[in-house]
Amino acid sequence: MKRNGGLVLPGYLPETIIFQMKSYSEKYVDTPHFTTSFFYTAFLFSGSAPHTTFAGNYLRQSTSGMTNTFSDTLRKYLGEVVAIFIGISISFWFDEWREDRKDREMEQKILKNMMANLKQDSMILEMTTINVERMIAGAEKLTQPNPNLTDSISYYIDMSASYIGFLANQTTYEEMKQTGHSGLIQDDTLKNFILGYYTSLMPYVQEWCDVDKTHTMTQLIPEMSNYFPVIIDTTNIVPAEEKIRHLQKPKLKHLLITNLTYKREARKALEFAKGNAKRLMARIDKALKK
Repeated sequence: MKRNGGLVLPGYLPETIIFQMKSYSEKYVDTPHFTTSFFYTAFLFSGSAPHTTFAGNYLRQSTSGMTNTFSDTLRKYLGEVVAIFIGISISFWFDEWREDRKDREMEQKILKNMMANLKQDSMILEMTTINVERMIAGAEKLTQPNPNLTDSISYYIDMSASYIGFLANQTTYEEMKQTGHSGLIQDDTLKNFILGYYTSLMPYVQEWCDVDKTHTMTQLIPEMSNYFPVIIDTTNIVPAEEKIRHLQKPKLKHLLITNLTYKREARKALEFAKGNAKRLMARIDKALKK
């Protein structure tokens, strides 16, 4: 369409604000224009490039707006994903921290109870060792070639006819074994020490105590009882000289020597256990102070 020697091209509806049948350009207010019957704006220009019109500007602005909207939405979703991931990670970390705290509290409880058990064992081991020394001294007196024990023969007979008894307090260890809480002890050296003490050393001590008890009860006491009482004879039913003479009998003397050997081995086991109990308590005390 031509007008006044110029070329008139239809404008673009989005570029123009139409109000009361009149159009106003937002930018090119001085450019001759008029509204067609189809409400398209017509612009009069000569050789102007299409990209200088409002259509080009609008398209560029619309495309830019869409790009910005997509970027904002993507950033929003990524932010939400990161926030969810961090929240889940913190939740897992808190659960692990809480469980680890419970484990450490249980470990402390186990070690404290075990310390109390070992203290009791140490006291019993100390008293048992003293008693064993007396038993061994009595048996050694009776096995002498010509014992001159007229005044104290009954006491030494009573000591040699006694047997060793020791039962470790394994309450905490048994509870730990049944509940599977041994894995809660973090110090592997300490854990192996505890397991060795209760699974190897205590059975070893108990074995020698049982050997001494069995021999004393089933062989030594029955043989002694054939000649004199095995308890302290305050009434002197059998004279001291006669008791000494019976002690020289080969069978009885052999049983005394054998029993003496068992008591000595039991003493070694008890001494070893006493030392290990003290070392184990020191390790547990160090673990509790961490």
